[in-house]
Amino acid sequence: MALVATGSGPVLRRYGPWGGGGDLGRVADQLFSGFAIDPEGPLYYVSPDGRSLLGLDLGLGAGRSVELPVGSHTHCVQETIGDPITCTTVEEVFGVGVPTVMGDGTVAVPVATGTVTTADTFDYVETAVDHALTLVFLHPDGSTALQTVTVVHSTAEGASVRPYQVVPNGAGGVLAAWDQLEHGNTAGFRP
Repeated sequence: MALVATGSGPVLRRYGPWGGGGDLGRVADQLFSGFAIDPEGPLYYVSPDGRSLLGLDLGLGAGRSVELPVGSHTHCVQETIGDPITCTTVEEVFGVGVPTVMGDGTVAVPVATGTVTTADTFDYVETAVDHALTLVFLHPDGSTALQTVTVVHSTAEGASVRPYQVVPNGAGGVLAAWDQLEHGNTAGFRP
């Protein structure tokens, strides 16, 4: 298996023992892209739109999958003094990390969720960012669990959380790695 950069984005490619191979599909084109292979066989990756964790049994086809949480972006506008303020809200994928298969077969993936609100009035623009790092766990029985690790509050445009990966800590828990940006500046990886 390999993650191959192509003109249309990253693609999972399976290679046979004598070379050659076939494309299994595109994966999310995020800052950190990747896949995980369960020792029992299934491969896990994030869908191209970043909205699903997909499982693929390399011999049998489809496997377990789960919809990932997304964030929201609200944009409020007031054109001139006295005009009403109108707001629209849309779902937005802020970022998804690399899946990890844990020792018990649970698949974990970090996801950036939360809200961004932009107020654009006739005399100012203001942004409020409340990003959260949410861990999604897909258990072997198909059940899921969510855990919020941290929340970043900011009024800086461009502030964000960029999820990387979840790894087992050897004591039954996990360590999560992410990058936290404040107004375009890297604050560093947070264990």
